[in-house]
Amino acid sequence: MGYAMADLQTLDLILFAVGTFAAALVTGVAGFAFGIVAAAVWLYALSPAQTTALIVAYGLIVQGLSVWKLRRYELTPLVGFCEHLRQLADTSRRGVRCCAV
Repeated sequence: MGYAMADLQTLDLILFAVGTFAAALVTGVAGFAFGIVAAAVWLYALSPAQTTALIVAYGLIVQGLSVWKLRRYELTPLVGFCEHLRQLADTSRRGVRCCAV
């Protein structure tokens, strides 16, 4: 029984690390697209079956870490913003009713 990653070369490992870093960076900035960026690089070094499994696993890890960090964020500043949006929507509805009558 051999090792699954025994035939991996140094260049493949470097491509894997660079692809992982780039995908995590894009996910951190945009909030999505980990699989797209990672697959673009990983498919040069890994088989499609390995790439698919790693995209699922790493995608869950990256998004899980993001959610874990956001759980401590206080949402009270957003409450005022939501109230402002609600008032704006009420005002626009009143304006539409006045124009329609």
